[in-house]
Amino acid sequence: MKNYTHRILLLWLLFFMVNPLSWGKVKTAEPPTSMACEAPNITALDAGPSSCQVTLSLLELNVNYQFRYRIKGKSTWETQTTKGATLHLAGLQACTDYEFQVRKDCFNNQFSDWSTFQNIKTQGCNEAYCLAYANRSDGYIEQFSFGEVAYQSGNDGGLGLHLAPRFIANPGTEIPFSITPVKTIEFWDLDAYHRVYYTIFIDFNRDKDFDDPGEYIFKDEGAPDKVYSWKMAIPKTAPQGLTRMRVIMSRKTLGKACERSINILEVEDHTLGIFTPCPAWQPVDFKLDSASSGSAQLSFTGENLGYSWRYRIKGNTSWIFTDSTTSPKLSIAGLIQNIEYEVQVRRSCGGGNWSSFSNTYAFKTQVCSNSRELTWNTYLREKSRVGLELLGQNALNYRWRYSPDYFNWSPVYESKVPKIELDSLSPGKVYQVEVSIECSAGNWSNWTRSSFFTWGECQQIPSSQISIGIDLNFRSDIIILTSKMQAANQFFWRFRKLGTTQWVQVSTNSPYYDWSPSFVISEVAYEWQVSYLCENGQKSEWSEVKQIAFSPKVCEPAQTKFVKIKRINATSAVLYVDLPYGVQFSWRWWEKGKPFWIYSSSSSYANKEIVLNKLKPNTTYEYQFSYWCTYSILGWSDTHSFKTLNEFPPSFGDSVQVSIKNPPRNIPIVVSPNPNPGVFRVESAFTEPKKITLTVRDLIGRVVFRRELQDQIVLDETLQLSKQAAGTYFLEIRTAEFSKIEKIIIQQP
Repeated sequence: MKNYTHRILLLWLLFFMVNPLSWGKVKTAEPPTSMACEAPNITALDAGPSSCQVTLSLLELNVNYQFRYRIKGKSTWETQTTKGATLHLAGLQACTDYEFQVRKDCFNNQFSDWSTFQNIKTQGCNEAYCLAYANRSDGYIEQFSFGEVAYQSGNDGGLGLHLAPRFIANPGTEIPFSITPVKTIEFWDLDAYHRVYYTIFIDFNRDKDFDDPGEYIFKDEGAPDKVYSWKMAIPKTAPQGLTRMRVIMSRKTLGKACERSINILEVEDHTLGIFTPCPAWQPVDFKLDSASSGSAQLSFTGENLGYSWRYRIKGNTSWIFTDSTTSPKLSIAGLIQNIEYEVQVRRSCGGGNWSSFSNTYAFKTQVCSNSRELTWNTYLREKSRVGLELLGQNALNYRWRYSPDYFNWSPVYESKVPKIELDSLSPGKVYQVEVSIECSAGNWSNWTRSSFFTWGECQQIPSSQISIGIDLNFRSDIIILTSKMQAANQFFWRFRKLGTTQWVQVSTNSPYYDWSPSFVISEVAYEWQVSYLCENGQKSEWSEVKQIAFSPKVCEPAQTKFVKIKRINATSAVLYVDLPYGVQFSWRWWEKGKPFWIYSSSSSYANKEIVLNKLKPNTTYEYQFSYWCTYSILGWSDTHSFKTLNEFPPSFGDSVQVSIKNPPRNIPIVVSPNPNPGVFRVESAFTEPKKITLTVRDLIGRVVFRRELQDQIVLDETLQLSKQAAGTYFLEIRTAEFSKIEKIIIQQP
């Protein structure tokens, strides 16, 4: 046992040594002390007669929080634990003062101090009717439907006073009703909980009790997990006006009108209007004045009378009722983004009587998204601490996460302001950061990504951290100088002809530089160095000198006579360059007679083979190749051709293109303008809604932009990359079935 314990401790120690995310901490809108374990504040208490919802100022998701509560003046606490920002308490006493506290489980049952006391009084004071409610919350009435009105009350914690007028009955009629029960736990005494019992009381004579003859209007039993439906009869002699209806769900036996016992599961009181029929209402011409991701404003032309509205998600059976109003206008909040809703209205006929509901009007909420580029600002940068903010944002809340490697993401943090501070970071390292904004209550955008870095030691970039590449895909005259040390926001490059003393210096905001020397064809050697801007405005020492020798006579010019066709069928071909030297082979091909080349590079730096897939049967293709050899830039070869076969044998090899499953046909992708100054438009169209991901990468494969779009049929997006350095970029448009890459050239003005 002792050895086993030692192994567990060793595994925990190794986890914290190798997992950088376990070291990082966050400061949000109200920055906590760096190493503190602090309790959150209780920000809201919403009490009913026998229940209470507690809401706290949540800073971290998926963290345990422990609540405790008691009747004010008592010494004994009740305790519950939750991972969320809210807690629903049931079984409270009506018209009673309670006090609450909360604390945070910082790590492995190591708790913060308790928060300050928060007090609230449950409802039910000065109630004219006797109160019946549950002593336990093992089940509740989820929804009560009466006539054409379905009211979803949810868990009331034993007693719900739902007294807004919404139910109407006509004397001498039978009204259909239904009860939707919810069983929250499995009882040990299963034999006693295989049935539930329903009783309904109506105070017809409005004397504030349910004791008179005929007021015990309904009783029956049903299954605890099935909807119960039946009818109740309203007497012809029932007095007209507003009165009280009580619905009780109990176990073991029928519930009594004023019972408070362990057998009562939930009691709901409703206001019932008993009236003669109200005249029918003509169809309503609704108008959608505005709609966002979480709200909508509707109206119709009408007088300022009494109106009652209800709405629901299209396809649902339950309606949500609004408070009565005298205006023919409705403002709805708390909606879900990108959802279609239905709305109806009815008018008052006076005295609490209402017409039937109108025709149905449908509308759809918008999608919560970062519709425009976010402007990031690093307002604080140190070796182990960074402060980030979003400029020009005014959302409800913000969620953040960060990663040192694109894969292992930190916990999600929330803040009420567009600002966050991260500390205990690694010095001299580039991190990825993502943010999601809450456009309206509960509606969050997709993650939007950026990057940041921490300052490191100001030192010379090692020779192993700088490299030379070349773009042979589209232009054969660009040399790419790269620094693998990326934790800086300004780099300095200098060049000179070998044997001379005069340096030419440039600077970039990125760790690479596209060098286009006009002397590229001449036989001459050059040397170059790189440095970067450090903390406090210091500049690092220049790197060791690297040489570039341009000598086109070293290698054979690219010629198609060196190309061998290894394999060919109806839809694929494998080409191979038979040369003893050369690296970074690039290819371009087209269907003969077409005006545009298709470009690609070999699958690895020294691979001389290319696999062409998705070709047309019995079709002639023309191709060229080029390559990079001992710092010599060689142009494209002459043109040669091959023809695919007319059969369809099994395909072979893996294409260097992105594979397409059941590819859609004739999908145009338009990028304009191109070249551009960093702002361009992407347009396309699909036959059905698609989730589309737009990704822009630079020449070394780093992601500089990503945007996800939901349910798009028409793609029309403007991308802003004006902060990126001038050069060549690649835009990938991807859906679940389709992917295409477009070359983008940014030319800064």
